[in-house]
Amino acid sequence: MLNSLSFPMSKKIVKLELANPRFSKAEIRDHASEFVLYSRYSGFVLDDFNSDLREAKLLPIKSDFNELYKLLLDTTLDNAKVLYQLTKLYPSFGNWKIKCLTPGVDITSFVFKPAKPEKKKAKKAPAKPAKKVVSNSSRKPKASKPAKPAKPAKKKSASKPAKKKTAAKKPSKKKR
Repeated sequence: MLNSLSFPMSKKIVKLELANPRFSKAEIRDHASEFVLYSRYSGFVLDDFNSDLREAKLLPIKSDFNELYKLLLDTTLDNAKVLYQLTKLYPSFGNWKIKCLTPGVDITSFVFKPAKPEKKKAKKAPAKPAKKVVSNSSRKPKASKPAKPAKPAKKKSASKPAKKKTAAKKPSKKKR
């Protein structure tokens, strides 16, 4: 039997309100689906969140200036907690307002970290013994090796001088 380190998934359904004043009625669902991409990137799992978004109701918000809308959706408690965490993790989700409408449920109380894949530890090479430092006074002077004679430079074969083409002079035109 495999031991799972992941948290037990809660199938409790909660009612959420997602609002973002930056997006219009036509764009709010598309931008809410970005939560799925960011959750995968950060290691969280949003189970069937796209289907929850498709079934969500789009309701108007009263505003003096713009036509604003919010999404009212039913999703699992775990999805709601992940959505809340993503708004805190990524600045691009800073404008999203998430409100849990189910009484007695707090999505901000329990914060879990995403599951990270286990990294293989590199084997460390055994430590080499430190070299003995010898002071200058105790060293024996080594006999210097005779310098090798320098090789004579290779002579280039005498090649014929390159012929330069002279540009034909054009007669100058004098303007009067």
